[in-house]
Parts: sequence; C-alpha cells; structure tokens
Amino acid sequence: MGGACSRLELHYAEYEAARSALQADLAAARAQWEQIDLSLREMRDTVGSGAERASILALGDIENLAARELRNRLIFGLLSVAAFVLFLVLLKRHILQPLSWNAAKLAEIRAGQTGLERPDFMLREVDDVAELLNSFSGYLAELYEQRDKLQLDSEQMSNLEQIMRVVFKASVDGYCVWSPSELRMVNRRMLSLLGASAPAESGGPGGLLSSPEDLPFERPGEIYQQVLESGLVRGERTIEDVSGNPLPVEITSLPVRLSSGTYVLSYFRDLREQKEYERNLRQAKEEAEAAAEDKHVRKGGEDV
Repeated sequence: MGGACSRLELHYAEYEAARSALQADLAAARAQWEQIDLSLREMRDTVGSGAERASILALGDIENLAARELRNRLIFGLLSVAAFVLFLVLLKRHILQPLSWNAAKLAEIRAGQTGLERPDFMLREVDDVAELLNSFSGYLAELYEQRDKLQLDSEQMSNLEQIMRVVFKASVDGYCVWSPSELRMVNRRMLSLLGASAPAESGGPGGLLSSPEDLPFERPGEIYQQVLESGLVRGERTIEDVSGNPLPVEITSLPVRLSSGTYVLSYFRDLREQKEYERNLRQAKEEAEAAAEDKHVRKGGEDV
C-alpha cells in the first residue's frame, strides 16, 4: 500500500513539474507572440503609411503628366490653327489674288478695255505672268474687239473661194491661181488652151500642169513680186502650148488673198480668132488700097 502511494506521489510530482514547465513554455510563447504581434502591427503601420504616400505620389505624378499632356495638346492645337491661318493668308495673298486679278484682266480684255491696274506680286513667276498679260493687254483687247469682224472676213473669204471655183468652171478663158511655190487652182479651159492635163488626168493628151514651173511664164517669181507691188499686170504675148505650137494670148494677173495666203490670179484670153480677124482685116485693107491705086493708075493712063 505504501509503495503504491509513493509511486502516486511520484507521478503527481512529475505531473506538477511537467505542468509548471508547460505553463512556463506557454508564458514564454505568449510573450514571443505578443512581441511578434507588436512587430507585425508596427510593420503594418509602416507598410500602410508608405504605400499611402507612394499612392499619393503616384497620383500626383499622373495628374502632373495629364496636365502637361493637356497643355502640350493645347499648344499643338493652337500652333496648328495658327499655321493653317497663315497658310490661308499666304494662299490668298500669293495665289488667289493673282489668279483673281488675271481673271479680271482677261474679262476686261475680252470686253475691249485696258484700265485695270496691276498690283505687285511677291512670287516672281506670278509677277512675270501678270506683267506679260498687262503688257499685251492692248493687243489682246484689240483682237477681241475685232473678233467678229475677223470671223465675218473669214466667212466672206470662204464664200469668195466657192464663187471663184464656180466661175473657174464656167469661164471661157483660162484661169489659174498660183504662187511661186504652189499651183493652187487651174480651170479646164486653161488645160484645154494649153493642151495639157491635170495630175489626176495624167493619161490625157499633152503634158501635166502641176506646178508653177509648168505655167507659160519665163520668171514666175519676178512676175509674182511685180503683181504684188503694182496690183495689176496685163500684156499680150505669144506662148507655146505643150506641143510647141504658138499661141497668142492676153495675160492679166492680179493679187488675190485666200485663207491659206496671198496668190496671183492669172487669166489667159485666147487671141487666135482676134489675130486671124485682124490679119484678114489688114489683108482686105491692103487689097483695097492696092485696087484703088491700080484704078487710079489706069485712070491716069486713059487721060493721057
């Protein structure tokens, strides 16, 4: 019995010792936990205040960047507007105003007026164009003023050419229109008179009549200048047809202005019948004079 109590007391003493050690360990652990908790709280406070300050600084930097970006955008926008306004001013001053002046000047010239003054332009090329337009404005205004008259003259000239062609076809005399470098027109009577043919009728009788050198003139160039200077050249001469036969003609030449230039209109009047008539008349006169003289001689002999 006593041994059992002793063992029980021994176990109780061990228990008490273990409990005391456990309580001591708990107290030490509590003290360490409290220390750790205090450290954690201090760390939390430190981290929280630092993060808050960092956030505040970051937000401030973002606001500063946003304000600077807005300011840069406003400056860029103002510069763009100013550059566009300057571009419009320069465009109007150096391009639109010269173009407007040129248009107004051309309208004035078309109306036959020349009173619009020329301003000075900064661009050299535009100023040169304006100066040329201003210099020739008088000539251009005169041309515009005479435009209707020139158009009427052109129509009249075309009508005269048509009339001339009809007259050529129906004329009983030989006609040709020529210059030193071109044989413009030849009527059929001229071809018949010379016994020649036109280039399109190369298979006809006689030779071709296709250039001024084929006309019966010794020096066409000199005759051309003489006709232009005097206005009319007329004379009789004996020419040869393409077969070499003599042909007395009266040639009348005068200048004529066509749409393509100045030419000479020459017409040839056949004098063969007239010369034959004159020859017969002269022969009849000579025969009458001879008969009268013979009669006079016979009458004188009878009186003796």
